[in-house]
Amino acid sequence: MIGTVLFMVVFLPEVDLDLYLSKPPPAVKCADDMLDYPVRPLPFDSPQMFHYGEGELRLQPGYLVSECELLRLTNMKIELKRLKLDLAAMTRLRSREFELWRTAELKYQNRIDELAAGWWVQNKLYVGVAIGVAAMAVTTWTAAHLVR
Repeated sequence: MIGTVLFMVVFLPEVDLDLYLSKPPPAVKCADDMLDYPVRPLPFDSPQMFHYGEGELRLQPGYLVSECELLRLTNMKIELKRLKLDLAAMTRLRSREFELWRTAELKYQNRIDELAAGWWVQNKLYVGVAIGVAAMAVTTWTAAHLVR
C-alpha cells in the first residue's frame, strides 16, 4: 500500500504551468534617432500621468525623461501588469491543485479506516474467542504446574 503511494508520487506527470501563462507582448522599440533625444525635466510640483490603452504610467515630479525612456517605462508597466495577472492565475492553479491533493488524501485515509474497521467488525468474535481460549490454556497450564 505504501509502495503504491510512493509509485504515484514518483511517477505522476508534472504539470507545465507555462501553458497557462499569457505570452508577453512585443516591446515597443525606440527609433534610432530617439537614442540621443534630449531629456527634459518634468515639473517639480506635480506627478505626471501618461495614459496608454487601459493603463496609465505615473512619474514622480522632477523625473528626467526622454521619449525612449518613456517607452521603456511603459513597456515595463505593461509587463508588470501581465506578470501580476500570471502570478494570480498560477496561485489559483496551485491552490486548486493543493485542494485536489488534500481531497484525494482524505478519501484514501477514509478508505483505509473503513477497511481497518471492517476487518475488526467482521472478526471481533473470532478475536475474542481466540483470546479467551489462549487465556484458558495459560490458566490451565499454570494451575497444573502449581498443583504438582
